[in-house]
Amino acid sequence: MTEVGADRMRLVFKAAAAHQIAYAGRPAPETLPLPDGGVDWREFLDLLEQVGGARDADTLFDTWVLPPSDAGLMAQHEAAIQQYAQLLAAGRGWLPGAGVRLPLATWDFAEATTRVAEAQAVLQLRDRIQDQAGSLGVAAPQALQASYEAATGDLATTLAVAEDELTTIAAIQSAHLAVVSDHDPFVSIGLLGSAPQAALDGAGRAFAAGDDAGARAAAGTALTTISAAAALGQERVALIVALLAVLLLAVALLAGRRRRREPRGAVVMARPAGTLPGDAASAAPLAPWTDPRSEEPPP
Repeated sequence: MTEVGADRMRLVFKAAAAHQIAYAGRPAPETLPLPDGGVDWREFLDLLEQVGGARDADTLFDTWVLPPSDAGLMAQHEAAIQQYAQLLAAGRGWLPGAGVRLPLATWDFAEATTRVAEAQAVLQLRDRIQDQAGSLGVAAPQALQASYEAATGDLATTLAVAEDELTTIAAIQSAHLAVVSDHDPFVSIGLLGSAPQAALDGAGRAFAAGDDAGARAAAGTALTTISAAAALGQERVALIVALLAVLLLAVALLAGRRRRREPRGAVVMARPAGTLPGDAASAAPLAPWTDPRSEEPPP
């Protein structure tokens, strides 16, 4: 166990003296007080591996420390440790709660296996949530990590938080697709004066703040606005057509009334060019005029 070194061994002894468990979580390490005040060999082995970094301590303990009554226990321990290491790798900085770590520290491997499987299920849901949120440009909330790291028993509550967040991000994604997709003319007309994008943005902010109910409500508002836009656009187009028809009818009626009010024009006979109504040239020839006094009586 030369890889442990003096500094790490001091940390191992310090943790053993305080009866701290080897599997660290986000808060201060939990303790496992023993009735006789001593340190159990299993606790010390975990400290050597998890705190000291020993790689072959299990082999040494299996050969020199493990009592015959516990034969086969080391294989279960090794399998549980591998599962826990995989869990830490999948966590990417998320540390499992005491509900996962305490069964490992007490070598309750059946309970530990169940809790590790629940924790893995939570992390799988977390990855789906983060992937979908990232594709939408939305920040994932912190509630799930807090629940994961604070769990002291089973992870049913944490799984419920994850399922709730997944449902919420799915609602936001549906609303996002409805808002950004190409809209037909009726939908575009129906959306005039509305702001589905603003509702969608509000859904993202609520989700990031951990307000799942508010986020789903805002996403629903955006989706409802888009869904109702087609019918609203058709109503607006019908109204515009009706108004244009009324306007055209009014114009036609006004034009007809103006024509009826105009006087009828007189018929004028055509005259030869250059003549006036009183010209002698255009009048019938008249008999020459004579003074009746100058006429002599017939003989």
